[in-house]
Amino acid sequence: MGTRSLERFFQPETIAVIGASDRQGSLGGAIVRNLQSSGYGGNIQPVNSKGYKEIYGLPAFSKVSQLSPVPDLAIICTPADSVARVVKQLHSLGVEAAMILTGGMARARSWQFRPSSERLDRIVKRTRMRILGPDCLGIVIPHRSVNASVLHVPVKRGSIAYIGQSGTLASGVMDWAYSRGIGFSHVATLGRSEDVTLPDLIDYIAQELKARTL
Repeated sequence: MGTRSLERFFQPETIAVIGASDRQGSLGGAIVRNLQSSGYGGNIQPVNSKGYKEIYGLPAFSKVSQLSPVPDLAIICTPADSVARVVKQLHSLGVEAAMILTGGMARARSWQFRPSSERLDRIVKRTRMRILGPDCLGIVIPHRSVNASVLHVPVKRGSIAYIGQSGTLASGVMDWAYSRGIGFSHVATLGRSEDVTLPDLIDYIAQELKARTL
């Protein structure tokens, strides 16, 4: 698929977090908090079907169909069996890029996750949405004050771009780098690589002046 629409991941002006909550341990809540603490200046749209009025001080939506303006990037943190349905809803709304942090869908040998994974495969093939994940850690672009990830340490600004498959490995690298004052221009993990691939990200990030290719 190449670099088409990848700017939605790296230069988003509006980010929707589907499955956001201010409950302790919430995956979506961690994304919202990291976006806020990174100084992200764009519009954050938390979505939670339980009807919260606000989440971490932000007005909340109860349905994807209520989102306005249409987000540049949607971050999906809902249970595995709902991900395919959420992607369909986002596509109907006109969203061009989605990042799926939901875990478990890559467990090919686990029968309880296989139906969710197969439904997602079919839906992605029918749309032109760009999908990063499932099972990804998120994206961090320090020079744009974007931390759309579940990393528990801040990422310092630098000129090295880190791209990898494993979120666990990326988390360990960021811990090590933070303790040594090493900075990054971009941090991204692929997870299962449903759509966006390693060559896609390398081609896009290599064009960015803030990144040094190694």
